[in-house]
Amino acid sequence: MMNVENRYVTIKHPIEGKPLMSDFEVRTEQLTLEIQKGSMDVIVKNIFVSIDPYQLNRMKAESASQKASILSSCISPGQKIDAHGLGRVVESSNDKWKKGDLITGLLGWEEYSLVKPWPEPNKIEAVDQFPLSCYLSVLGTSGLTAYAGLFQICKPKKGDKVFVSAAAGSVGNLVGQYAKLAGCYVVGCAGSKKKVDLLKEKLGFDDVFNYKEEPDLKSALRRYFPDGIDIYFDNVGGEMLEVAIANMNPYGRVAACGAISEYTDKKKQPRIDMMDVIYKRITISGYLSSDYVHVYPDFVSMTSEHLSHGRMHAVEDISHGIENVPSALVELFEGFCKMNVENRYVTIKHPIEGKPLMSDFEVRTEQLTLEIQKGSMDIIVKNIFVSIDPYQLNRMKAESASQKASIFLSCISPGQKIVAHGMGRVVESSNDKWKKGDLITGLLGWEEYSLVKPWPEPNKIEAVDQFPLSFYLSVLGTSGLTAYAGLFQICKPKKGDKVFVSAAAGSVGNLVGQYAKLAGCYVVGCAGSKKKVDLLKEKLGFDDVFNYKEEPDLKSALRRYFPDGIDIYFDNVGGEMLEVAIANMNAYGRVAACGAISEYTDKKKQPQIDMMDVIYKRITISGYLVSDYVHVYPDFVSMTSEHLSHGRMHAVEDISHGIENFPSAFVELFEGVNIGKKLVQVSEI
Repeated sequence: MMNVENRYVTIKHPIEGKPLMSDFEVRTEQLTLEIQKGSMDVIVKNIFVSIDPYQLNRMKAESASQKASILSSCISPGQKIDAHGLGRVVESSNDKWKKGDLITGLLGWEEYSLVKPWPEPNKIEAVDQFPLSCYLSVLGTSGLTAYAGLFQICKPKKGDKVFVSAAAGSVGNLVGQYAKLAGCYVVGCAGSKKKVDLLKEKLGFDDVFNYKEEPDLKSALRRYFPDGIDIYFDNVGGEMLEVAIANMNPYGRVAACGAISEYTDKKKQPRIDMMDVIYKRITISGYLSSDYVHVYPDFVSMTSEHLSHGRMHAVEDISHGIENVPSALVELFEGFCKMNVENRYVTIKHPIEGKPLMSDFEVRTEQLTLEIQKGSMDIIVKNIFVSIDPYQLNRMKAESASQKASIFLSCISPGQKIVAHGMGRVVESSNDKWKKGDLITGLLGWEEYSLVKPWPEPNKIEAVDQFPLSFYLSVLGTSGLTAYAGLFQICKPKKGDKVFVSAAAGSVGNLVGQYAKLAGCYVVGCAGSKKKVDLLKEKLGFDDVFNYKEEPDLKSALRRYFPDGIDIYFDNVGGEMLEVAIANMNAYGRVAACGAISEYTDKKKQPQIDMMDVIYKRITISGYLVSDYVHVYPDFVSMTSEHLSHGRMHAVEDISHGIENFPSAFVELFEGVNIGKKLVQVSEI
């Protein structure tokens, strides 16, 4: 049995009016992942949960909707908020739901859910047919709601004139697509140009208007429906329902699916002209999707067929992380206008001299508006992984020679955000190059959200399923390119060359050794613990490795491991290690000077190099920066991906979690704690 922390979202108090971020809180509970034998309950690790406007009615002190169904009952402050969701079974004691099964059902706004046998979850069988999110959207409750409202209630005939309000919403966009496939003339309304364009250009609506730009909605509907409306699919209520009925034809049908305008303001209840309803014999039918579970198989069959042949499209807006559930609901009632979030970031309190300490850093919070001006090439990214590298210490000093070498190495002042290579998901963009939802790597920061400039240009991750995403910052990222460039572009290894790698268990060193072995070289590394030595020899295939802390005489140690001398030295350490490596090098030896971590914390450890060795052995010592070799990036990715895919190379990563752990992750680099590439995971993938 295993205990986990389970974060969940609840309300602080009943909500009246529009929901605000301050109405919600994220709480944590201890959850035991155990099910009693014979129980039909299962524990699910949630992957996606649905955010729907109707849930606001459950958060009120009182609402008529709360009495309609157990599924729409009142939610009290402190209570978990249940919702339709999709997850993976992690604990079960029955054969119906096995560990590892993917299911949809009544889960919750939480990380883990205890799922009861009623209402019965649905097992996803064809997991590879569509993206999993589709089983909550177009193939889930939204899809069934649209299908039932249109086909079971409105019963469209070819040529019917159909009006859909909130047409860019989760249900409305599907109603329009179904109606077009049924041969109807379809007009929708939405609240922005972006939504209007999507509905017309991608989803095939005959016409769409922005209701915010129409001073007279009744006249607008007359303009778009000169011959009247046969079917109105209502998601809005209020004035929109009033004017739709006024423009309807005899025997018109209204599917009353939602009344979002009324959810936040009771004064917006519609004043319907009953003379229209009576004399035009209009039918207004309120309904719940739960009334139509019996048509679920027909709905899935038809919709899957349309999706498979590209006749329908899923439109989804996905936020990430339990902490973003409240903002996702709030956005529904803001029409997806600009949103403010708290952005935590790490900075230094003062310039750092010597080894970094936890007390040198602090976590600060700022308010960030998730908005990009139209035409800007900037993007806002929600960070997922951020790189931790020793060289960053030089940027935190009051002065360092490295700070003058490149804009990427410039001094970081106290209070300033710490920029670093990272990987994240685009959450705001106004250009087609970087779209919302894209995964990118680039210059981000030690923070939760980053404003990313067009230069240096981020890289979009295309093959998101080929490797774990963290690889794009480690073996396929800057560390990998640094190793590749230093070895192949500078040292140019030949088969049989004798290669020495210092800090061989670090983010770059372990990759240099693997590349060198694949190039047919004899490779010896040094590291600072038995655990690291064993990893390098047993998993990564180094010919030999020694613990430099156990060697009283490093020069003698290198003579022992390289009786015929060293051809290539890949230097990550500097100091004495560089001195003794040069002393043991062969004629025409090559040194790739990648790092000097011993010198970063103590200037007295600068190496005293015997220049007679350098001159008479014709040794070349080449300092370099990875940014000098971006032109070989495609070749590097191609070769490394091939090696990884065939198991010839391995990624070694050390991942900390949470913004608050940036300082400790960095400090550990200088204590020799980490193995491989050090990363901090800021948010869930």
